[in-house]
Amino acid sequence: MLTNEELSQTSGENKERLELPQAEIVEVESRLEKLDDALETGEFRSDQLAPRIQVLSQRKEELQQAKAEVEEKLSCEVMEMADAQVVRDYASDPGNPLIRASITEQRS
Repeated sequence: MLTNEELSQTSGENKERLELPQAEIVEVESRLEKLDDALETGEFRSDQLAPRIQVLSQRKEELQQAKAEVEEKLSCEVMEMADAQVVRDYASDPGNPLIRASITEQRS
């Protein structure tokens, strides 16, 4: 069983795993916008930029898929932190078998 501190740390790591693909998606979208602007202003011909746009669009799709996979995985890993009062109530409950058990029974 994980402690609240360990759960907080894990939560932070999970957020980082989500932020990385999202940051890359933003970067790719920015680059695609610049290429679109270059096409609209006539700076380049479409046949010059089409391969680049295709590569970036494909990369964006891959990143979105990776982000969705991480989100799905994280949704399965959601854990609630233990409330201190619930733990105290459980520990003080006379019906709790750990309270009535001997030390050797508690360890097994």
